[in-house]
Amino acid sequence: MSGCNPALSVHNLSVALDSGMQTMEVVRGVNLEVKPDSVLCLVGESGSGKTMTAMACMGQLPAGARVAGGCVKLGTAQIVPGCERIMRGIRGGTVSMIMQNPMACFHPMRTIGAHFAETLRIHQGLSRKEARQVAEERMRRVALSDPAGMLDRYPFQFSGGQLQRIMIALAMSTSPQVLIADEPTTALDASNQKRVLQLLHDVRKESGAGLLLITHDLGVVAEVADFVAVMYGGEIVETAPVKKFFHHPQHEYTRRLLESRIQLKRSARQMAARGT
Repeated sequence: MSGCNPALSVHNLSVALDSGMQTMEVVRGVNLEVKPDSVLCLVGESGSGKTMTAMACMGQLPAGARVAGGCVKLGTAQIVPGCERIMRGIRGGTVSMIMQNPMACFHPMRTIGAHFAETLRIHQGLSRKEARQVAEERMRRVALSDPAGMLDRYPFQFSGGQLQRIMIALAMSTSPQVLIADEPTTALDASNQKRVLQLLHDVRKESGAGLLLITHDLGVVAEVADFVAVMYGGEIVETAPVKKFFHHPQHEYTRRLLESRIQLKRSARQMAARGT
């Protein structure tokens, strides 16, 4: 990936998981670049290390996991995963993340407006009134009706599709340089999947942010990616522009991924032909 400086760069990243007397390296020597105003899709099977890589970039590894080597940079500034004070100022501001399950990311006893107020107070120093104005404007941009009323409601009062759009609005409210989205459409129906993908495209183009999109859905990759990185067994086994990924795969695992997609499409056509 040549050209302008990356918004996010990962150099030789390794993540170790300490479990009792054993230490297991779950991410090994990962190198990634996300350019401004571009989409890098990180694909691979469950357990391949995709989410661990994303969480390392956010400085939010789960208990027992730690960065064992390498570094992560936002532009030219290096992220310091072990320093929570520094990471708190970066996370949710310079880099934001959209999770697979939006309900788990909102405090159930706090209104949507309170979530916006806290984020915008920390990262932009806004008053509660100013934060509410920004929140309403951001929610309108993701096609949510009655944003003023929604800000006074609680997470459980919304559908999964609505919460996902609220999370996108919240993530983009601080104008991040990098947006990380971890399987953002998995729990949604086809209609909401399409809507969320279009929203991610629109807000990214508007802001010029780089997007790291984690997905197992090759249809999503074909629709939105500029570049693709394939992860297998904790390692990146192939990185390519999206057209090369689909038409000239280099690694055996990549070829198996693409073949499985062809088989699924063939099975779907056969079922449709039988009227099942």
